[in-house]
Amino acid sequence: MSTTTSCPMRLFLAISLLLASLAASPGQARPSLPVALALRMASQARLQLGNLLSTDQCGQPSTAIGVIQGSGSSSPLAGSVVTVEGIVTADLQNNAEPDDGDWEGYFLGDPPGDGDPATSDGIFVYAPGADHPDVSVGDRLRVTGTVIEYYGRTEIRADGAVVCATGQSVPPTILSLPWQSAAAREALEGMLLSLPQALVVLDTRDLGRYGQVTLGSQRQLQATQLYSPTAPEVAPLLAQQELDRLVLDDGLATQNPVPVRHPAGGLFSLEHLIRAGDTLSGVTGVLDYAYGQWVLQPTTGARHQATNPRPSPPAGNGPRIASLNLHNYFVTLDRGQPVCGPAADQLCRGANTALELERQRAKLVSTLLALDAHLVAVLELENHPGEAPVEDLVQALNQRAGEGSWAALATGPLGIDVIRVGILFRPALVEPLGEPLVLDSLALTNPLGYLTPAGTPDELNRPALAQRFRLDGDGRTLTVVVAHLKSRGSACDPLGGDDGLQDDDPLQGNCNLTRTEGARALAAWLAETEGIAPSETLLLGDLNAYAGEDPLLALQAEGWDNLISQHAGADAYSYLYDGVAGYLDHALVQGEGDLLSQAAGAGHWHSNADEPALLDYDMTYKPAGQDALYAPDAFRSSDHDPVLVTLRRQPLEHRIYLPLVLHDEP
Repeated sequence: MSTTTSCPMRLFLAISLLLASLAASPGQARPSLPVALALRMASQARLQLGNLLSTDQCGQPSTAIGVIQGSGSSSPLAGSVVTVEGIVTADLQNNAEPDDGDWEGYFLGDPPGDGDPATSDGIFVYAPGADHPDVSVGDRLRVTGTVIEYYGRTEIRADGAVVCATGQSVPPTILSLPWQSAAAREALEGMLLSLPQALVVLDTRDLGRYGQVTLGSQRQLQATQLYSPTAPEVAPLLAQQELDRLVLDDGLATQNPVPVRHPAGGLFSLEHLIRAGDTLSGVTGVLDYAYGQWVLQPTTGARHQATNPRPSPPAGNGPRIASLNLHNYFVTLDRGQPVCGPAADQLCRGANTALELERQRAKLVSTLLALDAHLVAVLELENHPGEAPVEDLVQALNQRAGEGSWAALATGPLGIDVIRVGILFRPALVEPLGEPLVLDSLALTNPLGYLTPAGTPDELNRPALAQRFRLDGDGRTLTVVVAHLKSRGSACDPLGGDDGLQDDDPLQGNCNLTRTEGARALAAWLAETEGIAPSETLLLGDLNAYAGEDPLLALQAEGWDNLISQHAGADAYSYLYDGVAGYLDHALVQGEGDLLSQAAGAGHWHSNADEPALLDYDMTYKPAGQDALYAPDAFRSSDHDPVLVTLRRQPLEHRIYLPLVLHDEP
């Protein structure tokens, strides 16, 4: 070591020993005065050591980046002081223009590398504050600092840096998805990558919160929609989907950024959208590991192609029946108090403020009107002691469509849960026949007998609602049934499967057995209940199960055919979960019934699932700049896409005409 650097190094080592002897005890709130003084002296010593770097040292022996990275998940040199040389590939300092982000540092690449394909030739340098030089992409730097692992990211905490040259470059490593293996990502950590292939946008859920979109080589579908859970194809498909994805970040460490960056460059807006199903090509950036996931920090905008533009509602020339999950439509505002539900003893959902409710209502009404349906089965409606939620929706619909255009079945509360189902209809097009029928027995709602904390029977699957209608104009009748089975998220089995119930399933989600037994009870009720003719019954709803899962198989065993599968195919979807598409929202008819032949079309209108959540009504976490992106249109009115079934027009010889009676004016 030269004499110009030995004194600061000795000082740094001596103070490190002092820190070790004076370190605060685990319960001590802050360091003692000697320790605080030592910390300050150590910091100054590190900066002094780093500031002794000069251009005269450029090109002298240094530690290769690949040696620092190593071939494992953490650096073999963690905790060591190293000196490296490399070229800036991404400038995330956020201390001058132009910068790519605000991570208070930059990425270095080592073009020659260490010759080992198992070790990365790129690394992040953490260089916060004004003591560190402002760097630019293409600068060759000599950096001294300490190797650390930060939430799984190998990085150097810089003590000093010097610019050795400018205007240099690191050729990107060409990559294509899917990854060859999980280990392949570790070997490229911190390196500049370019993916020339057209990548499909799998998910935009985190665009507003973290500035991220998820990409893959092709659209991904739920394995249990394509296959039964026990099929041998499931495990390989899941493994392949895991390797066929990459999160494209925005280079920003901040949450809820304003403005929101578009992955193609520029800013995201209603005129510059991106939807799941669109494609990005030429994606280029540095592979980073941030907070538990691999992300690409972009260094340039990708080429965006709107291959999945916003669609118009499906066309149809005949009676139209729809269903829509309202995504918790509550007129009682969610103030965090247990004032909702039939007994006013449960927490509310939905809008937190009057403005949020106004925004939610406007989007839902736009969706309902755009569907142009004769009637709409609705789910996740507030289970109010009265009729306030449906009356509120009907009033809003009639304000835009004309007085008397819409009405709702008056059922009052259904069951004891905080949400329920309902039916909206257009009196000029359909006429309810008789009273609504409700299945609210424990055989449906709680087939396994779970109890609440108070010891009373719980309600998991929501009560089902059935109503017979006459279609105005051709005299046909049909019965619409709305069902909403238990969600997949919260666990059902309190003993985690040790009691033999195995209600929660690793592939089919939590509460799978509850949904399956509920589906069997529903099928039995439809077959046995007077006033319901299965042959003319259309079963709609959010069954919280994909097409190949047990609840759907149970219904199919009782003769219920999947209209969505028949008309929209195996790649139909109404919902995205973690970037994987599938449909939870179903339309079923009896295979031997009249409705099967009468159905001209069935599918989903992709107005919601593909849209960024950034565009919904909810203002939680959104700063004013993100709230301004809201529009009172039909897009992202819910997290589920609506179902739309179109029936064939009745042939003239089968239509029923009522006599026209004329009365003379008095």
